[in-house]
Amino acid sequence: MSIQVLDHRNVLCPDCDLEQRLPQLVPGEKAFCSRCGHKLSESLRHGLTVPLSLAITAFVLYLIALNTPFLTMRSGNIFHVTSLTSSVVALAEQEMMPVAVLVTLTSLVIPLLQTLFLLSLLLPLQFGYAPRYLDTVYRTYHTLREWSMVDVFFLGVLVALIKLTKMAEVVPGVALWMVLLLMFILAAADRSLERERFWTTVERCRL
Repeated sequence: MSIQVLDHRNVLCPDCDLEQRLPQLVPGEKAFCSRCGHKLSESLRHGLTVPLSLAITAFVLYLIALNTPFLTMRSGNIFHVTSLTSSVVALAEQEMMPVAVLVTLTSLVIPLLQTLFLLSLLLPLQFGYAPRYLDTVYRTYHTLREWSMVDVFFLGVLVALIKLTKMAEVVPGVALWMVLLLMFILAAADRSLERERFWTTVERCRL
């Protein structure tokens, strides 16, 4: 369960639901719940450079995934190469609509939104500018990441591969591996995005 952010200082502990105000942290310090001891925040030493770099990497991986083969199906001497988008269409045509929806959300929609939200949060700060929309985007980003479920994507791909192998030999393409790598890059970006450092930078840019 993730921490619910009320504003850039006040949070609800995910374990005991105690509302509390985060203290200012110096790099290397951690903040824990005063009631149950759950870790609420941690100020790492790298600032916002690492999450920004990971967000840019994620966007590049996403573009590669859209423009490379997702699956190659072979039946005898007949080869059929599918892209990420055409794979979703193929799943729908094979009457696997639930799987098609899961793959669409976990491999196309949510990763793109996560990446764009991260870039919109971090790029302006990199240039010393803190737009007013950052507060809303930050909260929306943390709500959205609740729907970023790598295990669901793995399950959807596994079910699809099992069903498709009954009709033809299936070879995973570059796009499939790019999407899997993208999921881990986004998780790393989220882990490295320090709340304390982010809002300190926002406040400094707005002075």
